Amino acid sequence: MAPKRILIIEDDLSVIASYLAIFETLHMDFIPLVATSYETAERMLLCEKVDLMILDLVLPDVTASEMLTGLRRRYPCVPILIVTGFPEELDRVKGIAAGIVVAGSFTKPFSPEVLCRTIEECISDQPRQ
Repeated sequence: MAPKRILIIEDDLSVIASYLAIFETLHMDFIPLVATSYETAERMLLCEKVDLMILDLVLPDVTASEMLTGLRRRYPCVPILIVTGFPEELDRVKGIAAGIVVAGSFTKPFSPEVLCRTIEECISDQPRQ
């Protein structure tokens, strides 16, 4: 089976490094793709097929609700995990984006094992979009 492709949409380079270290430490068979802005993610998604998106809710170029709405509309079957360092932002977005299905949500810092288990559940036998 081909490695799954995960798009990490995150503007904090130290958090990106943490994701990559977690994947490497736990020997996860994923191909990580990284976008540090929503605009970059949109450009990447035009030519890349992904199995999962890990999405930071606070990015400099778009609001969380615009981002979730746009991604879900264009990629309805790709699982999305949302992550934030601001628990109140997570609660606010859940209210605004009611009806937008996400595969899970995490508040930073999070358990690497729980994150990896959630990722594996999201992409097991998932057809690539």
